[in-house]
Amino acid sequence: IPIITLLILQVLLSTLQLKSESARIIFCGKPSILIEKGKINIDELKNNRININDLLEELRLKEYYNLEDIEYAILETGGQISVIPKSELESATRKDLNIKSTQDMLPVTLILDGKINNENLKLINKDKSWLNNQLNKEKLSSDQVFLALLDSKGKLVYQLKKEGK
Repeated sequence: IPIITLLILQVLLSTLQLKSESARIIFCGKPSILIEKGKINIDELKNNRININDLLEELRLKEYYNLEDIEYAILETGGQISVIPKSELESATRKDLNIKSTQDMLPVTLILDGKINNENLKLINKDKSWLNNQLNKEKLSSDQVFLALLDSKGKLVYQLKKEGK
């Protein structure tokens, strides 16, 4: 009898989800925008219990190494992350155009939630004073920074804690 009850319950819930959008939202949830116009939505990360490392890993798996290349990243109801690149990005690859190039470096996280990652600074042969000088040029301190990366082109890219809504 318990198996039959579960089967009936599953069929009823499936039918309800097919016929009612509000039931679908209650049982399945709705997509969440994690990155909007290249900026990480910190509140949505917290609401969905996603840490920044997991988000960056998912983006790398989808071959997006720079946050600046992403217009939107959406957490779908099934748990997958969909990425919509910025429209100005070309779809042709260097290989398609027979262009030889040097290998870009792997993006490195330097600051995560205001904390400097000394290990990663050593990996790129830089130190804390170099990073502080870079931040001072922008009149910033590491405490104000949510995320700072040295992107694949060697450019320091950061997002302030205040910018993430």
